[in-house]
Amino acid sequence: DVLLKPGMFVRATLELEHVPDATSVPFDALTEREGRRGVLLLDDAGERVRWCPVEVGIRDGARVQLLDEDFAGRVVTLGQELCDDGARVRVIEVGATAAAR
Repeated sequence: DVLLKPGMFVRATLELEHVPDATSVPFDALTEREGRRGVLLLDDAGERVRWCPVEVGIRDGARVQLLDEDFAGRVVTLGQELCDDGARVRVIEVGATAAAR
């Protein structure tokens, strides 16, 4: 309908793919070890972490989709490069978020 004329601008958003009920984690939670991507998961007791390799899918801003169907738990998002598999951590509640030391 010739609504857009030379010199005019438009801002558009394209949704290339939509994945309902996708599992996602902060992109900053991803680490690479021995050529594989993964995350550090906090155990149920909140005392130790374990490194868990993951397959990633779509990235949307600061979050990334995990393709692993059986993935569940809390991930470490700060200092994970300094932790080894099985390392003891202490979770400190800070407002609405938790930090591991």
